[in-house]
Amino acid sequence: MKYAIKKINEVLKEEELQTAILSFDVFRRQELLQMKSKRKQMQSSAVTMLLYDLLQEFGLKQVELIKDHNGYPSIKGHPELYVSLSHSGEYVAAAVSRDPIGIDIQKKEDKNREAFVTRYFTKMEQDIVFCEETIFDESSRFLMIWTGKESYLKMVGTGIRRPLKSIEIDIQNACVLDLEKEIVASLDFVIDNEYVCCFSKICSTSL
Repeated sequence: MKYAIKKINEVLKEEELQTAILSFDVFRRQELLQMKSKRKQMQSSAVTMLLYDLLQEFGLKQVELIKDHNGYPSIKGHPELYVSLSHSGEYVAAAVSRDPIGIDIQKKEDKNREAFVTRYFTKMEQDIVFCEETIFDESSRFLMIWTGKESYLKMVGTGIRRPLKSIEIDIQNACVLDLEKEIVASLDFVIDNEYVCCFSKICSTSL
């Protein structure tokens, strides 16, 4: 697996945006030009450029991004490669692997999370966020669980339409327990002062 996490301005400057968009394949170009928000154009363009850089390490220079019916990207003509993209605030993250992979990054924010956590997190996850004393602060614990869920659902290709309490994140053992599909996935975290990023990878098909 290859991955990269960067700030948008490390990848792309505002004055370079239109040139960057025009350099992408037709599908990606049309998708970006339809976005009404310049900020979203910057985020999506920067994460695409980050992905292109990673793909060069796999010997690919000219590629075409396509999306499945759930909106998840892949590389046309290269079913042997799995890709995953994410952005949050001024950060972008991309991953490429020969095995199924999901990535999610979330910028840390100071906000009240109690109602959200109660609605979407299991009892064990709620205890981790609000009760458990670890080396991580509450914001990091919350985002480790949330990015774990998001990255896992990207990996399996279903998105957050599923009941989120059917997926339990164990940050102590860095794994996901999918109670519906009987899948166990491993997690890798990158924890920064400003963000949390998580990668999901399949490690077992039975609980």
